[in-house]
Formats: sequence, C-alpha cells, structure tokens
Amino acid sequence: MNANRRSQSQYNAASSEDEAIPDKPTPDEIAERAHAQFEAGGSQHGNHVEHWLAAEADLLAERNI
Repeated sequence: MNANRRSQSQYNAASSEDEAIPDKPTPDEIAERAHAQFEAGGSQHGNHVEHWLAAEADLLAERNI
C-alpha cells in the first residue's frame, strides 16, 4: 500500500511541474510539428521518436521555455 502512495505522490508532483510551465506545448501541437517534419523528410517511416523530440525542442525554444 505504501508503494502505491509513493507512486501517486510522485505522479502528482510530476503533474504539478507540467502545470507550472506556462505555454508548454500540448501533445497535439507537438504531434502536428512532428508530422510536418515527417512530411518534410520525405515521409520515411521509422523516425517518429526523433521527429517528436525535435518538434518538442523546437516549440520549447520558440517559446523560450
């Protein structure tokens, strides 16, 4: 039972951190940017993680976060 409580409190702490960042890119915004990168790269499959991370980094940089 204590392990579940720790997990829940850790989850709550992570959620609080996400909520504290104003203008943080939403998953939909990141997905849209990642898809644009996918298309710009010739629509070659297999790089979805790289596209997602690059899209997220770009959006964060644009917003100075």
